[in-house]
Amino acid sequence: MIASNYLFVCTCCLAEFMMLGHGRSARRSRRAHPDGAALRLAHLVYNIVPTSSKARHIDCSSAVCITMGVKLLGRYTVVPRDLFRMSAGPLTRLRDISLRPGAPSWDLMTVDGKVQPLGMTSDWYQRPNGASLRPNTRIQQSLVRSFRAPEVLVYHVLQGTTLPEDLILIHERREHYSLQASREMTLDELNAEVTSFLNNEAIRMTKKEWHVKFPTRTD
Repeated sequence: MIASNYLFVCTCCLAEFMMLGHGRSARRSRRAHPDGAALRLAHLVYNIVPTSSKARHIDCSSAVCITMGVKLLGRYTVVPRDLFRMSAGPLTRLRDISLRPGAPSWDLMTVDGKVQPLGMTSDWYQRPNGASLRPNTRIQQSLVRSFRAPEVLVYHVLQGTTLPEDLILIHERREHYSLQASREMTLDELNAEVTSFLNNEAIRMTKKEWHVKFPTRTD
């Protein structure tokens, strides 16, 4: 169990924080006082004040911060805004940290071989737990440009799309959303659910088609 008076801020989110326009001062601050930078990051990005001055950095899934004490911003069965997901091909393969100990990035952690419906059982962020989605922001544009795979696909999930019964959309923070299991299930089941939803309900584009249709941010 993680003590509640500790704040965990990952280097991924520090990078995101810099992209949001606070880069120069954040870099200076982090070099001089890394823990202080983490606390300022939490206050500015998450608008929270930790109960202790103790903080430390850890690595986590790409652009997702393991931060205790951050309340979820929303839980949806109908998509509230246009969202996008990148994928290395048409099949979803979420990365389970329990099968890859020490991996620098991951999507979820199974418990006794099962994905837990964390977004249904708690109003507080606990850890990465599903498939990341974002609106078309500056960060999303940058992520698409830098994404490398033999086959890069971008899925456009339209506002108003209804989710299947076994999935739930969680608004974790700012522009980051996560498509998660609404019940306990195996990783294979969740991968199949997300794959089916994206390929049947979303608009699928190649990376080139994305750049043509969305040359700049729209959010």
